[in-house]
Amino acid sequence: MSETIRVSKETKAKLLKLISELQLKTSKRVDFDDAIKYLIQVSESKNRDRKALHSLLGALKDIDISELRRERREELKLEKRRFGV
Repeated sequence: MSETIRVSKETKAKLLKLISELQLKTSKRVDFDDAIKYLIQVSESKNRDRKALHSLLGALKDIDISELRRERREELKLEKRRFGV
């Protein structure tokens, strides 16, 4: 059963852009419903990933995040020197 929803012109334009990108990616016809379902799926996936990360970080309560960031920056510097990336 179809429902009508109201969106701004800007939102509609962005949805149309997404629809065209999905059509190119999948080589299938995509409509507004498909685009909205895709956005919901991406959002739910990010939420699951975020919850998993938070549960992992809960196991690392005693670790200072700023220290982790500093160490990661140092690792990136080493990689750049080693591989010229």
